[in-house]
Amino acid sequence: MRLNLAIIPAPRKGAFGDEVTDSDRAEPYGVCRTRNAGEAPARKGKAFTMSLFSGIFGPSINELAVQARETPGSVMIDVRSPEEYRDGHIEGALSIPLVSIPATAAKRLPDKSAPIFAYCLSGARSAQAVRELERQGYTNVVNMGGIGRWSGPLAR
Repeated sequence: MRLNLAIIPAPRKGAFGDEVTDSDRAEPYGVCRTRNAGEAPARKGKAFTMSLFSGIFGPSINELAVQARETPGSVMIDVRSPEEYRDGHIEGALSIPLVSIPATAAKRLPDKSAPIFAYCLSGARSAQAVRELERQGYTNVVNMGGIGRWSGPLAR
C-alpha cells in the first residue's frame, strides 16, 4: 500500500533539537521519517522500513509459519488459486482456495477450535478467508499475511 502524502519540510523542536521531515519517503509504505536538521537523511530501503514496522503489525509470515509448525493440531492453509499453489507454497500448507472456503471448510477443517494459519500472496485474500472462517464459527484463525514476504524455500 502506498500512502500519497504531501510532505513539506518544516523545522520543529523535537527531543533531539531541531528536526525536519525528510522529504524522501521510506519505501514501500510512503512513510515519512524525521532527522535532525543539518544531518544526512536516515537509512533507506525495504529492510530498514520493515524494521520500523516490526512489532507494530505483529509477527512476520516466517515467524507465524514456525508457530504453526510448533502448535499441536494446527493447520496452515494457502488460500491462493490452485495454480498459484502449484507454483510454490510453504511446506506443509494445505491448498484451500478462498473461493472454495464457504463450501468446503466444514469438511476440510472439521475442528472449529483448532489453530488455523491462513496466507495468500499479499494478505488480502487471507484476511477474507479469516473473516469467512470466523463467520462459520472457527475460533482460532490467524492471518499470516502474504507469501510475498516469505524468505524461506518454497515447496512445489
